[in-house]
Amino acid sequence: ALALNQAPEVAALGAYGVTRVIAARLGHYSPRVPGIVADCVVAAAKECQPAAILNVSNARGRDVDAQVAVLLNAGASVDVAKVAVVDGNLVASKSVLGGTWETEFHMTRGIPVIALRTAGLPTEEVAEPTTPEVDALSVTFRESSKAVSVKSSIPGADTVSLTDASVVVCGGRGTQGDFTLVNQFAERL
Repeated sequence: ALALNQAPEVAALGAYGVTRVIAARLGHYSPRVPGIVADCVVAAAKECQPAAILNVSNARGRDVDAQVAVLLNAGASVDVAKVAVVDGNLVASKSVLGGTWETEFHMTRGIPVIALRTAGLPTEEVAEPTTPEVDALSVTFRESSKAVSVKSSIPGADTVSLTDASVVVCGGRGTQGDFTLVNQFAERL
């Protein structure tokens, strides 16, 4: 697992069987900048030679994956619903053409770079949790990545997109424009 914060939740990762956490040293750069994240992913991939690179298929994740695929000269796909190992290949599947077709495919070049839709993906804790080792990773950032900075952030902008949400909470005229209670209810769910 690649961590982009200084204090990754090692115990929580261990509950899912993670054995190694690579903690990227970002310095003063923001993990909200896709280029910064892409540079970290590429550095981690060169460090540990993973079988695949999996990311979340949201706006930033798709941007990161596109950059990673170019930098690693690898195949990539976004909005993937499922992955499985079939005959030694990582096979991905997703719906296309407005959900009218289901496709299955595998990458033929480089490390597969896959952005997964997280809605509906099962999570299973392992029977015996691990204690992951944490390794620091120094990253050399590209000039184009360092040129971007975050000047401000809108609270709530990191919410799950509607297409990836497993639960959707709606509010209407009864709120009189104040969605505070609706948002609090959604956060609890």
